[in-house]
Amino acid sequence: YAYYFGMISGKKQKNEEICEAYDIKNFPSLMLMTPDKIMVGGYRGAHRAPKAAIAALEEYFSAADKLKQAQAKTGSNKAKALKAIYDTLPRNDRESRFLLLEQIVAADSADTLGVQAAYRARLQMRQLKHSMLQAASPAAQLVLVDQAMAVALPENEAAIRSLKGNVLREMAVHLTAAPKNVQDIEKARDLLLESIEYIPTTREQDTIRKYVNLRYADPAALYKRIKRSNGK
Repeated sequence: YAYYFGMISGKKQKNEEICEAYDIKNFPSLMLMTPDKIMVGGYRGAHRAPKAAIAALEEYFSAADKLKQAQAKTGSNKAKALKAIYDTLPRNDRESRFLLLEQIVAADSADTLGVQAAYRARLQMRQLKHSMLQAASPAAQLVLVDQAMAVALPENEAAIRSLKGNVLREMAVHLTAAPKNVQDIEKARDLLLESIEYIPTTREQDTIRKYVNLRYADPAALYKRIKRSNGK
């Protein structure tokens, strides 16, 4: 199966979900996948020469054949064969790695390969990110992140904290873009300051703090500037 990745008009959420899952940053991209959507190769970005595009795909057909052969095995032999393929997949191809890990876990119920913990951790993050993409607003995303933090697996604690910081900053940006009153500016400032707690490095913390101190030093004056800029 060859999948063509391009921007689907009017499908922003679906675009973001697919691109996040398969690490697609350039358009168009053409990827070779199995029927169960495990990506075995392809190319990102346009190829002007048809021969170059074909060559970029052909080398991955053998990888697809190996995966098919591994999936045809049973029991521990299947699990080991799938794990060998899993170890060769690019780390940024999160969707394919997850789908293959899911198959390994199903074939290795005794966890002889020791992958079930990694699977549970990735499943938790996958479910959280999917829910966040479905959320109607940053405020709804914040509720989801807080719920996830309460039950976070140790492997996911840092990543979920980082997500909370991102959501807090997004909420601040939305409030600052179209504030209804000075209180919205003050709330945006407080959200940005709160987000600092969830930033892992001191350098990034200092950058956000300096930005807040400069831009939000006078909330009333900032509110007036934004209203004038918005033509209100």
